[in-house]
Amino acid sequence: MNNDITGHTWDGDGLADDGLDALEDWEIDALSEPWKHCPTTGVLSSAVLRKLDRLRTIQQRRRRHGRMIAMPDPASSAHATERSLRGTQFPRAIQLMNRTFAVLIVTLEAEGGPLPDLDAVVLTEQYVELHLPGPRPPVAPFTTDPSRPHVWVCWADSPALRPGDRLDPPCSPYPALVSVGWDQQGRTVLIDLEQVGVLNLTGDLDCARRLAQAIATELAAALFTLYLPVALVGQACAELTTVLDDIHVTTADVAVAELRSRGADLRSLLHILEADSPRAARPHDDGSNWCSYVVLSPTPHSATAQLVDTLAAWPLATASVVTVSPPTLPMPTGSWTLNCQSADDPVLLPGSGMPVHLQQLDDARFADIIEILTIGQRTDDVPGPDWMNPQGEAGD
Repeated sequence: MNNDITGHTWDGDGLADDGLDALEDWEIDALSEPWKHCPTTGVLSSAVLRKLDRLRTIQQRRRRHGRMIAMPDPASSAHATERSLRGTQFPRAIQLMNRTFAVLIVTLEAEGGPLPDLDAVVLTEQYVELHLPGPRPPVAPFTTDPSRPHVWVCWADSPALRPGDRLDPPCSPYPALVSVGWDQQGRTVLIDLEQVGVLNLTGDLDCARRLAQAIATELAAALFTLYLPVALVGQACAELTTVLDDIHVTTADVAVAELRSRGADLRSLLHILEADSPRAARPHDDGSNWCSYVVLSPTPHSATAQLVDTLAAWPLATASVVTVSPPTLPMPTGSWTLNCQSADDPVLLPGSGMPVHLQQLDDARFADIIEILTIGQRTDDVPGPDWMNPQGEAGD
């Protein structure tokens, strides 16, 4: 199924057969407790593989007759990691969420009203749940259960998704969505960094750094938008800049200046549009005006307080700051702090209070992802097997 972030295509076949009768016991355990079988979410896997598959498509078009594209050594750790990523990706769920958001923003564009604020998003192949800060009447394609008026739900087989219709939403409604882990039922949980503003990762700093590494990788692959600039303060995760386009290393002073500039520009634009917030303006204006911007400090940094205070002074900006810092660093009111521990120990998300097992991208797996994407960027090709050269052609 095509992963189309604009929501143009939807064949209505989003409801996946769970096939539980055909699964082994360990596979059922992996569905209910995925953090015990793979340290990263299917969203991260899907983001990395979408980028990798695009690179390989370019390589296939460029390779010479009788030659093959470069691939990781089958005996390598990178090859094993790619297999693991392919085993945990879930393109149907990503396509379902893209379609629900496309219908949502097109509906709001036609009927008026702001995008809802989000405390969390729960994603499966069967449905999408939006957890709002409080009750609000749902907007198509979502519905609510009277017992949970703050949770909007859209099922994959809902006719409200308008299967077969071509949609042209003005923008991506939540470009800074990122997965953080799984709930107690094994469902993938995402948060909206624009809504959060400041996300502070503390507790076990190694655990916090591995979560930050996962967030940086996923955001840099820009799964839910066409363009998401990401700025890294410090050299942690800097390897991403060699394999992904919209991420760069910067200094704290430059990041602070960019946050202030974006905040000033957006406040001026909101005043012109007479809108209260980017949430209110985004469905009704050119999407390029509301590009998100994420600053990450994946390791404790002396300038963390400066970054956090700057964003706190510009709360209407479509920007966010993700930091890793010790628990002694004060955070502004309204910021989110996750007390990171092992994946077996769930943390409570601020706002929703949802227990979440945090995903972890360790250094070895991160290095494998960098290697896979680096190989995907190669412009040379390699000799193919004999059957690709029946006449003895070398392809040179």
